[in-house]
Amino acid sequence: MLPVEWTLPGDVSLHQPLAAMIGFLRLDGDLLSAAAEVSGAEPEDADALRSRVGALPARAREQWLRRAVGEPDLALGAELRRAFSPDVRTIRRCMVRGHWRRAGRSWKDARPRWIKPYWRGPSAAAIVQREYRLICARDADA
Repeated sequence: MLPVEWTLPGDVSLHQPLAAMIGFLRLDGDLLSAAAEVSGAEPEDADALRSRVGALPARAREQWLRRAVGEPDLALGAELRRAFSPDVRTIRRCMVRGHWRRAGRSWKDARPRWIKPYWRGPSAAAIVQREYRLICARDADA
């Protein structure tokens, strides 16, 4: 039986249907026999099912698994993309240090401007803090 909530790295929790689907896909040795049970077909010997489906080409095997598991709806797909997205902007928040910015060519006032420190990222995201070392000009020569 699958747990009610799956927790991903970074304390991202998933809703029950998505957690069930991910838990189903994480099953290693019993993936094919579990898919056969979900499909409601007559129970088949697990070894026979593995050999029959394993002999299929990769694309046909993927289609068979999709039919057995079912297509996810758009909301679940969006949640999957958010949970496993490599785009860090959507899940992280970090402090941007203060810095000087040069004026653009179209600006009338050509002085450099001080940009105050600010938080980059969505307010609900987890805060990422990294250690860094400031190197002064006189330290760089040494």
